[in-house]
This record gives sequence, structure tokens and C-alpha cells, in this order.
Amino acid sequence: MNSSLGLMAVDKEINEHDSCLSNNIIVHFPGDASLIGEIVDVKLLEVHGFYYMGAINA
Repeated sequence: MNSSLGLMAVDKEINEHDSCLSNNIIVHFPGDASLIGEIVDVKLLEVHGFYYMGAINA
């Protein structure tokens, strides 16, 4: 998978954030509390049925 999106980080757990794509599919990606409420450029890495795993693009 080679997609990249701008997503808003919302707090779910410490060091992991969730965001939703336009079709309400959840994207999990690591990050710290400073990202909450920010638009973050996230690369989608893995598909797991109803959610994706991602990483912040550097």
C-alpha cells in the first residue's frame, strides 16, 4: 500500500492516535500528545479489514 493522507489526530491511547477516512474507516498511527487536534500527513501501511495501520510521513 502506498497511499498518503492528511488526517486529524484524535486521542485514543498514549502514543497511539486514531483518525477516520472520509468513509469512516479508522487509521491507527503512533505519535505523542502534541499531535492531538492537528492535521498530520500519514502514510497508510497495512489494511486490516475495518481499519488501517499507518505512520507519520517525515
